[in-house]
Amino acid sequence: MNQQLVKRLFSARDDVVLSVIHEIRNTGNPEMIPALMELYARTDSPDIIRAIAGLIGDLKSQSAVSKLFPVIRDISDAGKKQSLVAACWQSGLDFSAYIDIFLDIFLQEDYMTALEAFTVIENSLPFMQEKAILEKYISYLKEKQANKSIAAEILPLSNELIKIFEENLIFPENQ
Repeated sequence: MNQQLVKRLFSARDDVVLSVIHEIRNTGNPEMIPALMELYARTDSPDIIRAIAGLIGDLKSQSAVSKLFPVIRDISDAGKKQSLVAACWQSGLDFSAYIDIFLDIFLQEDYMTALEAFTVIENSLPFMQEKAILEKYISYLKEKQANKSIAAEILPLSNELIKIFEENLIFPENQ
């Protein structure tokens, strides 16, 4: 990782930080993702938040996906979490290995963030290879519903997610 770039990325001046984010976007260096995620978690600047989320939404390197975690799971600011989860599905990358995390986000966050997580999950299903995992997710959601562990506003979305999982068991797009 370029230490000079990282140093400039954490500048106190937003204009410097935004120019570095632009530079990272143009070079497409996935090694900078951890530093970007650290900055994303720390910053309160709406311009920097928007710039990083935009960069994540435009990612085309599958190797960058694993570098986005654990920030997505651990970020406490609801707006920042929603923006980052939305950027994940906008990227079009395969997040199927992280469906567990997105299911937790779906069940624990506000409606808009849950909707974004729903979209990530739905877009990841074509990459799913194992029916047993889909069955596990169906059972997990049904158990949460039976225990009344799902917020009322999320319940219709969870029913739809179960339906989508079941459809992928019957008509998997990837087989």
